[in-house]
Amino acid sequence: TRVVQGLYFKDSNYYRLPTSNKELDNLDQRFTDIKLAINSVTGSMVPVETGMLLSPAGVISIGVSVLTFTLNLLQFQAAAYLYWPYIVFAVCTVLQWLAMRPVKPITYRQQEKEGSFRYSHSRAREYAESIAFYRGETEERTRMQAQFQDVYTNQTHLALFSAVCSFVSGVIQNCTSYILPGVLVKLLTPDADPQQYNIINSDVAMIMEALSMLLGFALQYSAFSGTLQRVTQMVTGIKALPVKKTDHIHSDERLAMRGVDVIAPNGERLVQNVTFDIEEGEKGLVVMGPSGVGKSSVLRTLAGLWAKSADGTIVRPGDGDGIFFVPQTSYVLLNGSLRAQIAYPKGEECVTGTPPHVFSDILDTVGLGYLLTDGRYSLDQENVPWGDVLSGGEKQRLGFARLFFNCPRFAILDESTSALPVDLEYRLHRECRRMGISLVSVAHRPSVIPHHSAILKVDKKGWVLTKEKVE
Repeated sequence: TRVVQGLYFKDSNYYRLPTSNKELDNLDQRFTDIKLAINSVTGSMVPVETGMLLSPAGVISIGVSVLTFTLNLLQFQAAAYLYWPYIVFAVCTVLQWLAMRPVKPITYRQQEKEGSFRYSHSRAREYAESIAFYRGETEERTRMQAQFQDVYTNQTHLALFSAVCSFVSGVIQNCTSYILPGVLVKLLTPDADPQQYNIINSDVAMIMEALSMLLGFALQYSAFSGTLQRVTQMVTGIKALPVKKTDHIHSDERLAMRGVDVIAPNGERLVQNVTFDIEEGEKGLVVMGPSGVGKSSVLRTLAGLWAKSADGTIVRPGDGDGIFFVPQTSYVLLNGSLRAQIAYPKGEECVTGTPPHVFSDILDTVGLGYLLTDGRYSLDQENVPWGDVLSGGEKQRLGFARLFFNCPRFAILDESTSALPVDLEYRLHRECRRMGISLVSVAHRPSVIPHHSAILKVDKKGWVLTKEKVE
């Protein structure tokens, strides 16, 4: 799990994978599948004797058993019996493989359907208020019940096929371990004395029993092969992503795009020949235009989330203290104190090493000081569901609190004040100016324009980019 998580969070793969590979659904479910896949190997969800098979001790034990009883047969000049256990084992393997073939795709579909079913409930929780305003509970219930029926039907098919496989596997193991050895020995040596018959029969039976254990494991493995496939698909998708290259010129004093075409991950060219140049300390630039013309896409390319075109140049600080992004809806940590929410993405060392008054002053600046003064919360209070506590406007204020705590030279704002009153918007932009933070903003509100020194207008007519100075 740690290895896959390392790949997932490396080079922004967690963002690039779902945007570039639409076939990989429900990545959160696939991470849960990793545990199931590991359990299928370690044996924590299968019988102990089966789980031991893939351990070094289990493999050595089976190998020693087969070798020992094979040598015993050679001592009794019973080499003819050596072929039959392996022939029977090969035939039984083919029969069991045919019986297990449907299990893998059914297991794969089961994990896929369970992931979609869980995701639907997560979305219903996330958009509960919108659904309630629409009075959409009947439609949501109908859709989720249909999804549950799919899960139930597929699970029934999986149980039936697993039962058939278990029956076939049990018959094969019993026949190969107890019945066939005696029949083979009796047919091949009808005149053998009882002592020799018993020894040869015992050796052949032990060889076939050891081999039949492998068939038993094959049944357990087939139940998880679909799960393993989903995990493998995710890892393969991550490794197939192109290596993330440093496609910008590093500069701590300048933020610029020069002749850059903005291209979506699917190859669609959204905006052509974007050109602007901002020096450290300038007010900055605001990108404006109708919805759907690629304004936010300019920011994604500038921030390095999208690869730029082969032509053109991007100049910006490296990732770290030089540049900071404030989205329209700030991400809220699932767990963590108010200190940790403000300090994000910096770690625990910044939280514990910063005096409390720094955090309280920032909260006052962004208009969230009442979270502390009314006595409901404290800076160090854990397990507060901030995602539910904070409204949309309060989350935007939290975004500016993070901006002021990190205090970069440049900030990228994507509709970051759309849910705030104009007077607070003015105070926040004025604080950015006081701290010397130069801005690149996307906005619809005309009230944002005075806080920038230039406007970059994007329209739909051939994706033409225009630029004009603010008077």
